[in-house]
Amino acid sequence: MLRCLKRVIVTVGKPVHHKVKRELTPEEKAERLQWALTHENWTVATWAQGSWSSAAVLQMRYHRDAFKWKEININMRGYTFWNQLGPLVLDRELDCPAPDLQNLVRPEQAKLIVSMPSYEWDINPVNDLWFILARKFERCLFESAYGLSTSNKAIGFYRQIVYELWVELSSRFDHFLRTMPGRIQALIQANGGYIDSNAGNRFSMYAKWS
Repeated sequence: MLRCLKRVIVTVGKPVHHKVKRELTPEEKAERLQWALTHENWTVATWAQGSWSSAAVLQMRYHRDAFKWKEININMRGYTFWNQLGPLVLDRELDCPAPDLQNLVRPEQAKLIVSMPSYEWDINPVNDLWFILARKFERCLFESAYGLSTSNKAIGFYRQIVYELWVELSSRFDHFLRTMPGRIQALIQANGGYIDSNAGNRFSMYAKWS
């Protein structure tokens, strides 16, 4: 019973200034559609040459049935390449200038920077990594003795978990990258509207590498 009451719910979302889901304006839909049309003929091999980035917020809070309420957020910005993950920047480090993708040490295959439309939560495959990280983080937190705490020791523990999970996910990005041709087609079919990011999975097994 006590363990249930201590259950922590972990979710992931976009930074406050960029809500995950809201109604898109006609201009935003047009931007997304134009972006999709520009990249319609990109193969998986082309996407694999890119450097990717995305920002997210890892949100921790007690289960709604718990006797007390507390919420802790960890701001994250991750950088990825086709076959490996790049730097992960957390919390106060985000107050510093963001690493310039042009200057990052990148694999030889990474020859371009993938730029995304203004609202890209359902398009950018890096965001799929955030969801997996959140689920794994919740499991690690549930098995720990910390619960939710703002002590320096606890915050250090949370950050260490996030860094370790980020390294674990290095083998996953290749799968999500292969869904990009499918996501592009789904975005065109939606006329720039929101898509189900899982739609790309239906195309991934048929995606041509070159």
